[in-house]
Amino acid sequence: MILAAGAWGHIINVLMAPLFLSVLWIGRARFPTQSSVVVLGSTVIILCGHALFSALSHAQISSTDPICDALTQRGIHPAICEGAISYLDKDSSHGLKKVADKFLNTEALPDIALLMGLALLAPIIFVLQHHIARTVALATALSGAALLPLFFVAVDWGRFVSVQIFGFSVLMMVGYLTGAVREKRQITPGQILVCLVIGLIFSIGHVKGVSTLGALSSLYLILQ
Repeated sequence: MILAAGAWGHIINVLMAPLFLSVLWIGRARFPTQSSVVVLGSTVIILCGHALFSALSHAQISSTDPICDALTQRGIHPAICEGAISYLDKDSSHGLKKVADKFLNTEALPDIALLMGLALLAPIIFVLQHHIARTVALATALSGAALLPLFFVAVDWGRFVSVQIFGFSVLMMVGYLTGAVREKRQITPGQILVCLVIGLIFSIGHVKGVSTLGALSSLYLILQ
């Protein structure tokens, strides 16, 4: 419910509606009544549908200045205006051109290969060592596919991949709880250590490439 309500916070959460609905479907046996699943599912559809309609109805504005001024006057750092807000006065062709300029060239291939390689490492290890029910596999594929349009209209590829990894992790955990995902052979401590070290040292860049001292640097900033 909280995640569905988050659709009003960012449009990417709207495209995660298939993930929310898949979690309800796979985990439906753990709810006290089936009617509660229907109510929650309907709520997700209504909230995300309304947020999507609102976003499409106000897809472009003449100027971002009123929004930026309102935020900065309340003490928020001006950098807030350099992200998604800066796109509000541009049409979809602007995003398509930026994606083409940044990724559709041979110079970007090493960055893309590194990004995808790191992103797929843990999921591949997991899939090879588990029996995954067809319903969970299908839900995972549909949830991931729902986010694919973002890769064509915005350059935040690293963030989109991170969201897909989050969705994969959530569905596998729900699958574990319901028995739809079972161990084929146990993941070794060495494999866990490799993924843990990589996760601590490297993180996927917001757009492309990787950042060193990924989780460690974030932990350091939190503890400061």
